Amino acid sequence: MTTATRIESIDYTIAMNVSSTWDQVKLKDKDYVDRLGELIFERLFQLNPRAAAIFDMEGVENIKEHLSFKTHAPVIVDMVDCVVQFLGPNLDSLEDFLKDLGQRHISYGAKPEDLSSMGRATIYAVETIMGADFTTEDAENWTRVFKYMTSIMADGMRL
Repeated sequence: MTTATRIESIDYTIAMNVSSTWDQVKLKDKDYVDRLGELIFERLFQLNPRAAAIFDMEGVENIKEHLSFKTHAPVIVDMVDCVVQFLGPNLDSLEDFLKDLGQRHISYGAKPEDLSSMGRATIYAVETIMGADFTTEDAENWTRVFKYMTSIMADGMRL
């Protein structure tokens, strides 16, 4: 997939929809960082059990109390927030950020094939918090954004 194809795949409507649902998530739950983090990690470990080892949470019963959760949950939510803020007409800065993020994830033990499960887990968390307000259009737009993100991060992992 070329950069031009990626840029065309995230248009203004998609960006605004994702930004709007993200803002709604923040309003629906005052503890949205902890709640999103918990939902993301629980779903991530179901989808990709290998990820628990990457985050040093293998065999942990109550992930919310684990130091690694307390460290990584806010970082993951902040990363999603950064990506949502970067969505706009010029995606060059976002692509640079995502390539760098992909390169950093190599040192954590992540592989390109691990990235899609994080996207699916994040969408699951957003959908869970949004409840019935999360539409099919929202799901499609979040999926497109995460496919865009993970493809660029994977490119960064291959540099």
